[in-house]
Amino acid sequence: MRGELQTLGIAVLACALIAPPAAATTVIDWDGGPGATGGAWETGANWEGDAVPSNDAMGDSINVGIHVNNSAASPVTITSAVDDIQKLYIGAGDNNSTAGEGHLTISGAGDLTVKADMSFGGLSGSTGVLKITGGSFLGEKSNKTLQVGLNGTGEIDISGGSLSTNQHLYLGDGATGDATMIVSDAADVDVSAVLRVGGSGTGLLVVDGSKSGTGADDIEAKRGGDRTSYEQGANGTLRFIFDQAAFDTPANMRKITLTNGNGGYPEFTSGAKLDVQLDGGVTPAENTTWTVMTWTSNTAVADNLAFAAGVDTNTWSYNIDNTNKKMTITYVPEPATMVLLGLGGVGIVLRRRRR
Repeated sequence: MRGELQTLGIAVLACALIAPPAAATTVIDWDGGPGATGGAWETGANWEGDAVPSNDAMGDSINVGIHVNNSAASPVTITSAVDDIQKLYIGAGDNNSTAGEGHLTISGAGDLTVKADMSFGGLSGSTGVLKITGGSFLGEKSNKTLQVGLNGTGEIDISGGSLSTNQHLYLGDGATGDATMIVSDAADVDVSAVLRVGGSGTGLLVVDGSKSGTGADDIEAKRGGDRTSYEQGANGTLRFIFDQAAFDTPANMRKITLTNGNGGYPEFTSGAKLDVQLDGGVTPAENTTWTVMTWTSNTAVADNLAFAAGVDTNTWSYNIDNTNKKMTITYVPEPATMVLLGLGGVGIVLRRRRR
């Protein structure tokens, strides 16, 4: 028996000696300190320790946590593919215990993958902003939510490139949170779970105009199973801004698609707001209807939406169509507006006749 225990002890010791070390987290702060050059992520002098954040040859055994703190006038910029990092906190420092202000811009060929925690404006009193004009951002972990404005002020502004997350994306989920996401032009947004607008805090999702440019696509949320893929709370606002291209070709207007083979549908809490606006310089067409959201589930969607304050309900209307699984918005000019447009046309004819 003693011999068997000795053998077992030797085996356990051998396993301990050859087992890989437990993952350690190295926290690196942006300092833009002495020797810093501009706002480039790829410049070592811009980081604490004067070295660009990097996972070594051991890969994920070294977890790099990044804290971005800087001003809006001097954003951190990524213009090329950089090493994957484990955690990203924008607008926080000291291991995510101190509120601050942070601004990160991804453009050109910029490429950033975050493997775990992601929070922009997570702490009360903090501000965190991610701007994407090109390149790509990926939240890779399937059990880590991208939190924007959890308890502080957070923003995502994407006008080009792609933003993808393999888990939820929450806007304003904490009690003191205030979050905004603006999607425009050539943006591509893909959420592999729930897109939530307004939890206990305030959330605003702005769908700004039609799809335009290479890579432009609808906003997709595709949670597995026949469950909610889009959730909008009582403090959440969904805003659509209609540009000239959306009137000229209604099918080009960017929409939210809840795509999943097993279902997926929206849920609107009582008090959720729908806001609609015309882009500057638009000449609206008469009686235009856009499909702004589609889903695949047979679950009936309750109409708990209400237009935001200031929306002219004589001009705008919306419809939640459970039969065809879509939400539409319709613009119909008021009769007085059409009379003015008609008078304008008469004036043009009269001027032509006088000539």
